[in-house]
Amino acid sequence: MSDGLHTDEFLAGYVAEAQDHLATARRALLQAEDALRRGQGAPRATRELFRALHTLKGLSGMIGVEPVVDLAHAMEAIVRAADRAGGRLAPDALDALVKGTA
Repeated sequence: MSDGLHTDEFLAGYVAEAQDHLATARRALLQAEDALRRGQGAPRATRELFRALHTLKGLSGMIGVEPVVDLAHAMEAIVRAADRAGGRLAPDALDALVKGTA
């Protein structure tokens, strides 16, 4: 029997799941970028982006990957503001989010 939880056992699963959430975030960002070009908001893509980042933040917190937690938290704040603006991401916010998911 093990005396405690060994996070290294979960690292491979964490990486795979994190990659899935990042792919979802990138797809949502592409949709938001397309809407921005058309002068529209993308509320559905914005909410999908928030969910992906929020889940990534939670997973990272469980494993103890604090830099990812901090980055995802900061990105959530940008997305939350966009959601309040009808799903409209400003060009500079979009650029920051794209860099954060790279």
